Amino acid sequence: MNVIILCAGVGSRFKSKEPKCLTKIYDKAIIEYTLEKLNKINIKKKIIFATGYKEKLIRKKTYSKYHYILNKKYKSTNM
Repeated sequence: MNVIILCAGVGSRFKSKEPKCLTKIYDKAIIEYTLEKLNKINIKKKIIFATGYKEKLIRKKTYSKYHYILNKKYKSTNM
């Protein structure tokens, strides 16, 4: 079984210019908390990011060391 992280959200209600998964809570982005928890439980499976809005920023934040699937229709599919 693989781990799929949905991170195509725009975050428009946050009035942010970054993807929702890069929104910071305290000192870390949401995606950092997610990856920390997965590492803590020692996930040995493939981690796949389902991206959309500003995928390059997500890749940069995660050092492009995972698998990424770009949903080009993220605006109309709400994911």
